[in-house]
Amino acid sequence: MSNFFSCYLWWLILGVFLGLLLCWLYGMLFRREQDDYNPPRQTTAQPVRSTPPPRPEATPAAAPRPKPEPEPAPKPQAVAAPASSGENPAEFGFKIKKTADGIDDLTVIEGIGPKICQLLIDDGITTFRMLSETPHERLVGILEKAGPNFRLAKPDAWPKQAALAARGEWKALKELQDRLIGGIEFDD
Repeated sequence: MSNFFSCYLWWLILGVFLGLLLCWLYGMLFRREQDDYNPPRQTTAQPVRSTPPPRPEATPAAAPRPKPEPEPAPKPQAVAAPASSGENPAEFGFKIKKTADGIDDLTVIEGIGPKICQLLIDDGITTFRMLSETPHERLVGILEKAGPNFRLAKPDAWPKQAALAARGEWKALKELQDRLIGGIEFDD
């Protein structure tokens, strides 16, 4: 009888060990993607230089100048946006903002938040009309260049929404956004 239990005991121990091993592997595979979303921790260690330090005999004029940081685009201010179809955007729940420079508030488009809006503005896409004419591949490229935090954004319906907003068709835009789930259009 004790031989019977010891046989099953070894199988039980082996099963627990394999379960732990599989959990660890699963965690290692998917934790790497999760760590991309966490901000890097600051360490006290000095960063490793990829280039040697400048030689003492080098003149200050020979040292490369640091590139000036680009100025951030102005934040949208509340300005009345022209509605070419005569529809009032506020009637459909849209708060339209536009800067004095003519930059549209692209956050009206479902799937575009403040950070993605700033990415698009930095890439030169500043109006609904420009967004509606932007190829899907370029939008995907902008998001990929921005890093893994923007991996979940789906720009498939952005140009279609932007075209409606550019024409001032707020009712049609609201109806389209009601059909969108996760940036993908579903018909009822």
